[in-house]
Amino acid sequence: MFNLRFPESEIPYWADRYVEYANEGNIEIEQGLMDLRCVVQDRGYLTKEELYRVAHWKSPRRSGLVLENSEESVNDITARALASDDDNEKYIELTKLKGIGVPIASAILHFYDKGMYPIVDIHALWSCGLEWTARTSYPFWEEYIHFCRGLAERNGVDIRTVDRALWRFSYDHPDKEITWEDIREKLEDLKGGNRFSPELKAYLLIVTKKLCSLGMSLEECASILGMWKGPLIRWKNSDGD
Repeated sequence: MFNLRFPESEIPYWADRYVEYANEGNIEIEQGLMDLRCVVQDRGYLTKEELYRVAHWKSPRRSGLVLENSEESVNDITARALASDDDNEKYIELTKLKGIGVPIASAILHFYDKGMYPIVDIHALWSCGLEWTARTSYPFWEEYIHFCRGLAERNGVDIRTVDRALWRFSYDHPDKEITWEDIREKLEDLKGGNRFSPELKAYLLIVTKKLCSLGMSLEECASILGMWKGPLIRWKNSDGD
């Protein structure tokens, strides 16, 4: 099912490119999530505030739903998920929480489980040979876990390095096929408290380049994306195009 679109030996390079791209604020947020790893693992569960932080990092739009969970349910469910030895059980437990689907569940395990779990993201999946129309399910996710673990083990890197490399390679290759359904779904998912978050900016650039390659003007792109053309012009110019 999976076929990496770049040589495995380039994983460190693309991971470094990820860090170069990300702004200081985003890296600080990500580092804050990673700094909690030992604390959460020693305790054995996440607090509601910690769950919200990782959910908001992965999906700002859905993160508000996480706040509807009680502190007790978050503690109990994340404890069972992190303690389980079964990948399927971890997934089932975490998705019992409001606002938690496969992508956010994968991010929770990525940062806080003692095992190696990749983050399910359409950018990373494209870098592994899947088109953007791919949808997530547990069997799909299980295969993805094993594929990414293999990449990490064969190349002597951690799973965070693999995830960063997969995301950045996709960002640097905007010639992927994108459907209107994908565009609408991803924009809705990314529009959160920070309208122009780094991830949203990256996605808008990918879509803009695709639309421009089809002959659309920046004015038309801006209209389709529901924004002013000014940011698109600045971002596109600063991106080297």
